[in-house]
Amino acid sequence: MRESLFKYRYELSLALLVLAMLAVMEARHPYFFLQDDNRTYHLPYYVHNLKALLGGELPLFNFNQYLGTPVSFLSAPFYPINYIAMLLSRLFLGHYFGVMESVAAIHLVIAGIGFYRFSKEFGLAELSCFFGAIAWAFSPFVITIGNSWIHTLGYAAYLPWILCFSIRQINGFKIRDFLLLLLFRLLALLLGFPQSVLYIATFDVMLVAILFVVRSKKCSTKEFVSSYLCNYLLLLIISLPVLLQLFREASLSFSRKSVLSWGEYALYSYRIIDWLNGLLVPFADSGRHLFGELNFVSHIGYLSLILALLAVCSLKNSRFRREIVIFALLALFSFLWSEDILVTKIFYIIPFFNKLRYPFKLQFFTGFFLVTISVFGFNLLSEWLKEKLRGGAFIILCSLMLLHVLNFIALYTLLPQRMLSNHLDVPPFTEPLKERFSDGRIVSAGPDVVWDGERVVPGNTVPTLGYNFAMLWGLQHFGGYEALLSERNFNASMGLVNNSIFNVAPDTALNFTSDVPLEYLRRWGVRWYVAGSQIPLAGTDGLELVQSDRYRKVLYDPSGKPLVYWAEEVNADAPEFFFRSNSVEITTQRGSEGLLVVSVLYNPLFRGYLDGKEIPVTETQEGQMSLAIPSGRHTVSVTYVDSGFRKGLLVSCAFLLSAAVLFGTTRFKPQNRYRQPPAS
Repeated sequence: MRESLFKYRYELSLALLVLAMLAVMEARHPYFFLQDDNRTYHLPYYVHNLKALLGGELPLFNFNQYLGTPVSFLSAPFYPINYIAMLLSRLFLGHYFGVMESVAAIHLVIAGIGFYRFSKEFGLAELSCFFGAIAWAFSPFVITIGNSWIHTLGYAAYLPWILCFSIRQINGFKIRDFLLLLLFRLLALLLGFPQSVLYIATFDVMLVAILFVVRSKKCSTKEFVSSYLCNYLLLLIISLPVLLQLFREASLSFSRKSVLSWGEYALYSYRIIDWLNGLLVPFADSGRHLFGELNFVSHIGYLSLILALLAVCSLKNSRFRREIVIFALLALFSFLWSEDILVTKIFYIIPFFNKLRYPFKLQFFTGFFLVTISVFGFNLLSEWLKEKLRGGAFIILCSLMLLHVLNFIALYTLLPQRMLSNHLDVPPFTEPLKERFSDGRIVSAGPDVVWDGERVVPGNTVPTLGYNFAMLWGLQHFGGYEALLSERNFNASMGLVNNSIFNVAPDTALNFTSDVPLEYLRRWGVRWYVAGSQIPLAGTDGLELVQSDRYRKVLYDPSGKPLVYWAEEVNADAPEFFFRSNSVEITTQRGSEGLLVVSVLYNPLFRGYLDGKEIPVTETQEGQMSLAIPSGRHTVSVTYVDSGFRKGLLVSCAFLLSAAVLFGTTRFKPQNRYRQPPAS
């Protein structure tokens, strides 16, 4: 035990320091990582997906938003760390609203240790690698974009590990390194953001290919290429179920199935003036907000910047000059890609890449490679100090490390918190009308966005139940917030995307007679309207005001249809129904045959079952699902069956089982104890 602690003392110290720095940040800004999409998209999905698993089902369908839509790949429904973080939040806080803080803590520890191990691959001293690990884990791009887009923290965690084990493939095949590389690539894929996966794969190939060419080789080109490509092939086979989901979602998406226009593709390219501002004077521009905080997120720490310059300026006498040049070229390449210039235009003509918007995201890699260069600079400085000062060198290096840590703590505690959009609701959240809202769908109304510079400041959004907040409470909303929304769902929900609202300017009346298609919404089971308190209401005849406070006005429409009902107006018992994660369970009782309507958008992947026997599911003129039900008392189930996911899962499981059997038979094959004596 003592030997293990000593062996991994730097990794353990790094983990404790990362957690301590996070604790300081949380004390200054509670729920630091619960901003923007983390709050409006991921938190509701995490709760939904966990409830599905706890109910004994896989999270495959979402009845809560957009009239029913498949659970999005972007919500990372099969990423295990999200579920661990949910349980940790529940254990320590008694609720799930601390899940993003748990996700951040886990990923930043993995990121720090991963960068430490990655740097060690180049023969650098432990303290130098420690320095870089702090700079990477707490770089403003990772923290500030991560507090709004939680997957950023995950890719910060896995990038150094993927590069580390990819580089090891150059030294020859080792089963442990091969499997760990496969594991980290799989985790990165399950995080649910294909754009980052594609970017990581691109820089992974570039770095490893360059190092393979310039380094002395311990394996043949054929062996290396076979091992490297085989790893990706295994990743493809193992992840086949979720990849089939992703491809189907993308092919049906109203906004992502086609190549982006150049204007949308190049939107938020990184201007060099903003990049330099963040790199050199992030403190000086705290009152000016750009989308992505582009005048801030390029910072890598002042000591990191100085030491990166030292490494470049000392190339001539450095034994690491080859590595420094490689990382400098990769940093330059990723920076040029993030700009609206030649590299960006080249990638625009490449399939798949021309569907990936916001080039500023490439700063993630620019920062990573600059931090890597700074580690070489720290190593050079430490060697010089040890040569000149000997015993005093350690004190100076530790002092520099302290300044390095204080640099990042100051960024996140002395300045106003940076994020992509600022929501003012203070966790933990509550919904006092949750039980009443459960009898119908909800529509929200209010101003779409409020701007502070280029930062969105939506204000108090939880009470109006826009975005995906209905999902957070297990309620059903007519709209929602979904990047890969299908064209059918988009059209049926009248394009109420993102904030899932009727966009009403402040102090402008919302007239329910002229502005709201009441009859259409009633047929889809809309019974509740939640408007911002600043919105005057008109034409509300037939609607009942249920609540009015400083945040919202809630109206009830008794004419809205139930979510499950008989198509004919007959004297029959109203169906009893219950929404599970992937199905609607219904009990019917009537004296004659009738058409049962389920107010969920028709999807050909649904199967209908009457008393356990499959029956046809048809589509109504309105686009809802319907089933012909005979007289008498029956149990009806309308179940989402993703045949593509099932087939992919079957292939993946069959492959894993075959691989396990093959490995077991070769690994534990009994040796022949009775060998034939050699012929005389």
